[in-house]
Amino acid sequence: MIKYQFISALVFIVFGMIAQSYLPWYSLAILAALCTFLVKTRPSQSFMIYFLLGGIVWSSFAIYIDITSASRLSSKIGVLFGSLNIVVLVVLTGIIGGITSGLGALVGSLSRSIVNGQ
Repeated sequence: MIKYQFISALVFIVFGMIAQSYLPWYSLAILAALCTFLVKTRPSQSFMIYFLLGGIVWSSFAIYIDITSASRLSSKIGVLFGSLNIVVLVVLTGIIGGITSGLGALVGSLSRSIVNGQ
């Protein structure tokens, strides 16, 4: 069981990084719901796991965008929100990504229990 959860987490990270490049922001929630629907986990456990994974994926993608754009966008957004530095912006981005994918995982886990009649 733990082996399948680990494989599901790796699939989420790999496809999540690819999906963030080409699909809308909520694609991580759909991917998390699909992963937790296919691999049985408790709802609270699925939320926590995918909250962390989604935060890692969004934070790393935010760092990647910041590096490739030479910090132009992050400096403008930082000024817009009251002189926030890049670290705070990356952490806030990770929290938003974590909540999004965590709720998606919760939906997938609860949908699995509804379909199975538990």
